[in-house]
Amino acid sequence: MKNKKNLISVIIPTRYRLRLLKKAIKSVLTQSIKPNQIIIVDDACENKVERYISNLKRNYKNIDIKYIKRENYFEASSPASINLGYKNTTSKYIAILDDDDIWDKNYLKECLKNIKKSNAKLIISPLYHVKNKKIKIGKKIPNYFNLQDWFRFNPGLICSNIFISSKIFEKLKMLDSKLVYSADRDFMIRFCLSKFKFSILKRPMVYYRLSNQASKSKKFFRYFKSNLRFYIKYFFSMNFRSHLLNLIKLFRYLIKIILNFKNRKI
Repeated sequence: MKNKKNLISVIIPTRYRLRLLKKAIKSVLTQSIKPNQIIIVDDACENKVERYISNLKRNYKNIDIKYIKRENYFEASSPASINLGYKNTTSKYIAILDDDDIWDKNYLKECLKNIKKSNAKLIISPLYHVKNKKIKIGKKIPNYFNLQDWFRFNPGLICSNIFISSKIFEKLKMLDSKLVYSADRDFMIRFCLSKFKFSILKRPMVYYRLSNQASKSKKFFRYFKSNLRFYIKYFFSMNFRSHLLNLIKLFRYLIKIILNFKNRKI
């Protein structure tokens, strides 16, 4: 691992969402503690995104802002974009922000304070859920995780509320890029199995935008494929209940794929 000379690098994966990306970046630039580096990884390689980032660089010369195109790939993958971004970081800690989410202005400040005070390797923030312009507090994140919980569902970790030591992120071999919609769960499972310490912020500081059902309907096959890969990866570690719940989830996605296909034919 290369020596990380700076304190905080922020990685933002993006794809065809410039309007939301601008809001995400604004929430980073207005942090009470500024990051040393912001890396935007674009796997759609849009010219308008590149132009926008070029303008940002001119206006914020005190922050190392990088724009990276992710090209020549088999499938779109936010985890793969994050991994590519990480390989270009220069800081002791990394924070990840999806292009459709935003942070509270004191998010980085609280994460930094907590990680130093607790001697943890990973900081997790509770979430605000945002849907149709309505905001509500997400589910409470427990201080202790049963590993089987992560096999069954996501207790509250998304990429946007990960603040982690670069050294540990690299030691755990980053995110699994093949698990497009399950990489966060997979990463936390590997983190817990490695017995590293994590800490949870006292209040929500990440605004997580929930997708509406209409946009999800186009992604059923990708959800199915990602969850199937996750299931196969942890097949021998799951108990009976975890197997059952994963199979039910896969069956539901399969039904939705079939119904969606039939509706298209009609």
